[in-house]
Amino acid sequence: MKKFIVAAALLMAANVAQSADGMPLRMLNDNPNPSVGDRIALQELTGDCRFYGKVVPGQGADLTIKINRKDCLGDAEKTPVDLIVPLTGGSPASLYAYPARG
Repeated sequence: MKKFIVAAALLMAANVAQSADGMPLRMLNDNPNPSVGDRIALQELTGDCRFYGKVVPGQGADLTIKINRKDCLGDAEKTPVDLIVPLTGGSPASLYAYPARG
């Protein structure tokens, strides 16, 4: 039981650390197993912007969503952006966007 509590605490700490650096998003597509080439729409959890991108290969076996534009409520047109969303293990759970590094 003690090991389970320690593991749960470490997992929560990792999620808090990850969310502190990234922008939390939720996937709008009904796509539990995204694959390379899939187009993905995401919504900010704390704002009125939607982000659009495509699934690309990431590091190792992981996938990444490469976001190239956003559309915010009240904006007349979509804005180009350069963000990535890692899909660790290919899962769309707990998504966070980060600035893309050249």
